[in-house]
Amino acid sequence: TDSGEVGVGDNSLSIGENDIVFSYNLDENSAEIDARILDVASISGEAVLQIEDFNDFIEAPLQVPHRITLQSSDLRMDFQPHFPGVWRIQNVDAVADLDINRRQLDVERLTASVGNAGVRAQGRLYLADEDAPEGDLPFGVALTASTSGILSPEDVLLFWPFSLGDDARNWVEENVLAGDLSEAVFRMDLRPDSLRDEKLEDEDLQLDFAFDNAQTSFLEDLPPVIDGRGTARLNGNSFSLDLERGSFSNWSLLSGHVSIPQFKPKGELFFIEAEGTGDVHDILQTLSDSRLQLENQYGLKIDDISGTGRATFTLQRPALSEVSYEDTVFSLQGRIYDGAFNNLFREMSLTGGQADILVNNNLLQISGYGRFEDAPIEFTWSDRFRDEGSPDRSRLLASGFVSPDFINRFGVAARTYMSGSAYAEIEALGPSADDFEHVDISLDFQETRLDVAEFDWTKREGENARAEIALNSTGEEQVTSVRFEADGVRFGGDVSLTTEGRLDRMNVREFYLRDELDLRGELRRPDPDTLELELSGPFLNAAPLLDGLIGASGQGGTLPLFGNVSLSADIDRLRLRNDIEATDASLDIAFIGPVMQSLDVSGVMDLDNQFSLSVTANGNGESALSANASNAGSVMSAFLGQEFMSGGAFTMNGTLRSSGQPSDVRIVLTNTRLNNAPLLTQVLSLASLRGLADVMSGDGILFSQVTLPLILDERGYYIEGAQASG
Repeated sequence: TDSGEVGVGDNSLSIGENDIVFSYNLDENSAEIDARILDVASISGEAVLQIEDFNDFIEAPLQVPHRITLQSSDLRMDFQPHFPGVWRIQNVDAVADLDINRRQLDVERLTASVGNAGVRAQGRLYLADEDAPEGDLPFGVALTASTSGILSPEDVLLFWPFSLGDDARNWVEENVLAGDLSEAVFRMDLRPDSLRDEKLEDEDLQLDFAFDNAQTSFLEDLPPVIDGRGTARLNGNSFSLDLERGSFSNWSLLSGHVSIPQFKPKGELFFIEAEGTGDVHDILQTLSDSRLQLENQYGLKIDDISGTGRATFTLQRPALSEVSYEDTVFSLQGRIYDGAFNNLFREMSLTGGQADILVNNNLLQISGYGRFEDAPIEFTWSDRFRDEGSPDRSRLLASGFVSPDFINRFGVAARTYMSGSAYAEIEALGPSADDFEHVDISLDFQETRLDVAEFDWTKREGENARAEIALNSTGEEQVTSVRFEADGVRFGGDVSLTTEGRLDRMNVREFYLRDELDLRGELRRPDPDTLELELSGPFLNAAPLLDGLIGASGQGGTLPLFGNVSLSADIDRLRLRNDIEATDASLDIAFIGPVMQSLDVSGVMDLDNQFSLSVTANGNGESALSANASNAGSVMSAFLGQEFMSGGAFTMNGTLRSSGQPSDVRIVLTNTRLNNAPLLTQVLSLASLRGLADVMSGDGILFSQVTLPLILDERGYYIEGAQASG
């Protein structure tokens, strides 16, 4: 035939060039239509159609079904725009029964080739009832099919009409980017009324298939899964996928599952779960580059985290093209091996760790074991990265045995006094991942030796001792609160440092050392070169300090100090020597560098004995000494250890020298009574001054003035030319 049109009812069919031969086999009662060239409406190619029992087909078409066969080496079918392109079906071999009365075609067998795949199918096609409601499909299909060989996603979509399960179809078209589909099994039970609710039910359509080399996207801001292998099921209103292997963001996926329970109604949730192994930095960077923006928006330093890991990723979100962060619920849980977190805390890094990692919409948490610098610890670090501005957004919990160097990083000079390691529990809180403003450290020193030479105090291993350290950082200063307790020792105070780490002030709430001190007070730094210390309290043993400053021990009035240092103290009970104490005492000391410039001590000795001592440097390596007391007898008894003098006034003046030079001191006693002096009494007896000796043994002798010139050096003190009158 030539090209043209043929009327069919109210419609017309376009006809191209055709070469069709009709033949009838009288012996077999069969007819054959051999379309060597076929071009009718949307169908072109070549085909051979055979009709068995042709007489029945002509004479009694409605009484019985009619067996027909169809064979074609190449058929093309163009049903656009209902389908995306032209079908090319090859090697068609079909056997079916046509039941005109029931208006249906039962396909007993159909085999064909589509691309590189072979197709085998069977089923039933039928027309809808004539009285079917308007809007129903004009036909129904009940079909099962299977494939051998490889199909592509494009092959599947080519045979999937735009209007049939459009949500499922759209998802496959947008997200299945590539792959080799095989072992497909297709089942359809599409009734004329199947689309009354404008959606397919799961039982209306089912496609099971295996896939390999697949590339599938699940979120537009995450990279696709590539090299995927597994199985999947597409139903009329749902989709599920089981992944056997794949790759995602340089991670090797070991398994996975995708579930879209419903395509309609739109916006229903779908779920993704996958397990894989790889570099932790890669997966965190991928998440950070997505809508999560862990690094750019929330300040998490992804580059500081490293290690290999194994993790499970889950995601839940509505099945829509555009979804907000709040509606996307995700979680990454796994374990890191040989991990590291650089500069995690106060420029200290966590290395060699094995840790569990958790990332979700609101939290990044890493917990496990590792080495914090030189300390083996157990830790949990978490960051609620969406709680911007919260003072406890980032949190670090850690415990383990730490070295003195570790403690020194918190402004506590442990290295000088500590031998061994201490058990520490740390909690750090801050508004961001790299800014911990509050740190609490609990230290147990039971297995540690502590030596404080300045107070001749030692805590041996096995003895109990604990410390609590709290650091609080604000804009311009850092305050460290310290609480220490051991047998016979208590300390509590606050140390304030500037942002440059320089000491600004220290408030001592309590400092108790048995038989040595019981004080409180404040240390201030008004300028970088000056320290001011103001103390008060029930007791201070100042004997070691005074011996070192004014004694003949060769210290030369120096201490290991730098800058200008001043001390002012009001002490209820001040010990001057082992058996000399003053009450209501005051102590003032000033240093320039290591050299003492002045020392002033005053107080009450033995109830009403007012006492004062002053030492002032004169600038040439010498210091002027002066002292006064209202009861000379009490002072002399205290210093010499014998009660042989009573009453009177005491004054002392002299010059103290350093560098091994002897010091000169002149003591003057006025209106004092000398008595009960055994040595002097024996001397007088030997000299036959019996009466004077008796007086010395009795009420004593009243002297109006006694002068004692003393020379002090490293060997002791010497009296040269003492005089007494009275």
